[in-house]
Amino acid sequence: MSEDWQAGDEALCVKAGEIELSDGSIAVGEGLVVGRNYHVSRVGLNYLGDPVLFLDEIDHRGGLGRLAIRFVKATPRAADEFDREVIADMARQPVGEPV
Repeated sequence: MSEDWQAGDEALCVKAGEIELSDGSIAVGEGLVVGRNYHVSRVGLNYLGDPVLFLDEIDHRGGLGRLAIRFVKATPRAADEFDREVIADMARQPVGEPV
């Protein structure tokens, strides 16, 4: 699952427990909550060259980011022409009184 991560992305956590790395070591996702969105402050690489995310909501005093494979990108796509038309139509519709 390769994502093109950038600072400012939203990252949805899908794995918080242990992950076995390619060198056989175990990485633990301490402080992560599955199902929570996090904000990416910067992106780096670990010693194996795997992408790691530094998150605004996590204390990274140890200098260690969280493996990107724990997350899926949750940054919404930009609105297209259809989205803009629907939003404009909804903005023009009067809201009726509840029955």
